[in-house]
This record gives sequence, structure tokens and C-alpha cells, in this order.
Amino acid sequence: MLTAGKEEQYLAGFWSVMTCGGITDADRADLLRVYTRPDAMRGGFEHYATLVEDGQRARAGDRLAMPVLVLNGEHGLPQSILLDGARDIADDVRADIVPDAAHTFAADNPAWTADRLTRFFSLTPAA
Repeated sequence: MLTAGKEEQYLAGFWSVMTCGGITDADRADLLRVYTRPDAMRGGFEHYATLVEDGQRARAGDRLAMPVLVLNGEHGLPQSILLDGARDIADDVRADIVPDAAHTFAADNPAWTADRLTRFFSLTPAA
């Protein structure tokens, strides 16, 4: 009800502060094509709506033994918040800051992100 028919106005504000230029006009057009479908915005909101419950469930279960990588754009959310959450549930937390990037770090700096993910997934888990 709040965003129906106003998806572009709603999303444009986020895109202006959540990216360092990685989200192109073509990306925006494609995202709008998808987000203007029925219930698409609701589906997008659900990802964030479950974060608290997901965190509570994770804290109530066994700790993660596998390595966990926390990436954040240098112009993104505060890294400490993300790291604290990961350290609450995982024993082997690794972190890095994606240079010249914001919340949309994979779009803002795809080569760096791909290289970092490749290095992370090439590692053997800590004993």
C-alpha cells in the first residue's frame, strides 16, 4: 500500500545512498521492472523483516564451526555491527572492507569482490 505505484520514488532514495556508482541506469531499470510486479516489494521487505528472528534462532543453536566471511563496503554500514553479529554465532569470523564501495559492494567493486570471495572459498577451514 505504501509503495505500490511509487516503487521508483521509494527505491531511488536508497540507490542514491547505498551505492558508489555500481548500480547503473540499466540496473535500475531492470530492478524497477522486477519490483513493480505484484508483491515484489513485499518480498524484498521480508528479507529484512526476518533478520531479528533469524539472529535469535542462530544464537539459540549450535555455533558455526565453518569460516564466515563478513564483507562491507568502505562507505557501507558500520563494520562493527556486522562483525559483532557474526562473532555471536561463529567461531572463525574473517572480515574485509571492500574499497570504493558501499552497501552494493559487489556492484560497486566487482573485481575486488570476486577476488576476495575466490580467496575465501579457496581456504581450508581452520582446525
